[in-house]
Amino acid sequence: MNLQSDHYRSVMYYGNYILLCLLLLTLPGCKSGKNASPDSHAKSSSSVPPANNDYFQEIGQQIGLDFIHSIGGPELLNIIESSCGGTAFLDYDQDGFIDIFVTSGTWIEGFTKSEKPGEMPHNHLYRNKGDGTFEDVTRKSGVGGPWYSMGVTAGDYDNDGYTDLYVCNYGHNVV
Repeated sequence: MNLQSDHYRSVMYYGNYILLCLLLLTLPGCKSGKNASPDSHAKSSSSVPPANNDYFQEIGQQIGLDFIHSIGGPELLNIIESSCGGTAFLDYDQDGFIDIFVTSGTWIEGFTKSEKPGEMPHNHLYRNKGDGTFEDVTRKSGVGGPWYSMGVTAGDYDNDGYTDLYVCNYGHNVV
């Protein structure tokens, strides 16, 4: 009985420690006092749909989040493809709204055992417009990459005041 209570206390201690760490990591993104960029209130083609009686609603496409994760081919045929992608929440343009970066796998020549797709899957960066919708700014920002990405983290790597992304890839990682 004593071993079980010691184990329970240990689990509770580490659970509280992890919760505190997550809270401390989240707070720096909650800055206030930043003014939104003038174009953040521009009229968009996407809009937040009205609420309905469904408990869960799929609204990703309607608000501009059109990302679909890829494993490179149509079937899971190797160990690399079994690794899922990652997501980072950051304020990349420093307008006070949390933006979203998502990673994806892609077709790799000589590795993926299927035909090369017409359009290659890639990572995406979505800018939060501040009205509940997002704009895909991947091409403009140049972070789509040709990489098979498996994870990402965000932080000010070079201490210049701007959030950087560290993308973990099959092969070469990128900052």
